[in-house]
Amino acid sequence: MIIYGSDDPGAIVYIKNFLIGSKYKKQEIKTIRALNNINKKVNFIITGSALGDTLDKKIIKWGKQEKIITISVIEHWTFFKKRFLINNKLFYPDFIFVNDTYAKKLAIKEGIPKKKIFISGNNYFRKIIKKKNINKFKTNTNKKVLFISEPLSESHSGKTLSQFGYNEFKILDSILKNKPTDWNVTIKLHPKEKMQKYKKYLNNIRFLKVKNHRNIIQNYNFIIGMTSILLLELGVYRSDIISYRLNSKDSFIGEKFGLTKNITKEKQLINCFKKKPKNINIKFIQKINSIKIKADMLFELISLE
Repeated sequence: MIIYGSDDPGAIVYIKNFLIGSKYKKQEIKTIRALNNINKKVNFIITGSALGDTLDKKIIKWGKQEKIITISVIEHWTFFKKRFLINNKLFYPDFIFVNDTYAKKLAIKEGIPKKKIFISGNNYFRKIIKKKNINKFKTNTNKKVLFISEPLSESHSGKTLSQFGYNEFKILDSILKNKPTDWNVTIKLHPKEKMQKYKKYLNNIRFLKVKNHRNIIQNYNFIIGMTSILLLELGVYRSDIISYRLNSKDSFIGEKFGLTKNITKEKQLINCFKKKPKNINIKFIQKINSIKIKADMLFELISLE
């Protein structure tokens, strides 16, 4: 039996897709109290890698106490070591699964022990690519901007945000300031965010809560975010997705993969409104499709470690 859980909705999606075809029975844990009701032998524990003292780490702690193999997945290409910090101390599971060789390289560079890291591919992205190949979605040339928000202010300290050079509010303000005057802005809320967070903007913007690729691709002429993995997902379908991180000195993985145009200055934003970028995502698509790893084979491998 496999139990899994995370405070990160994206990690849950990844884990469910990773486990398709596994011989093991599966059970999602949504609260730490639910572990008290586990009455079957647990072979593996899988969590996401949500920042902070989250459900993910509480489940890992329980697994270590019960001497069960623990695994955390990192379905993104960012913040590797930071994901395992609690009160400035590192707390690792037994193993860490990452998307590809590049993610493994980045994780090792940040200091994660090499022996803990295994490549598990990304079945969720493979599913997106398959949908892209089956469906051809047309984009309306309307005057609608979609801003893909993230809970940066909730997830990071003020010190970290100052190092970033931006937060979600600064980016939104910059978009509202520099967009064509007759264009509308909609915020795609992160699953952890509520509308009330943006209450002072209520007269100027609209909200989108549900993630629906078809709806977003077809109905928004201009799509911009920061470092959300949704930007990468949409970049599989479209060649004009923008990552905007005002004053940032760090790069976002989207441009390396040909999934986003990375910009850090307001002048660049204004230019993008005048002429949208053209990203080339074919290498990313080929790479994702080339990694075909079955969950049970990986479980067998780590059991031998």
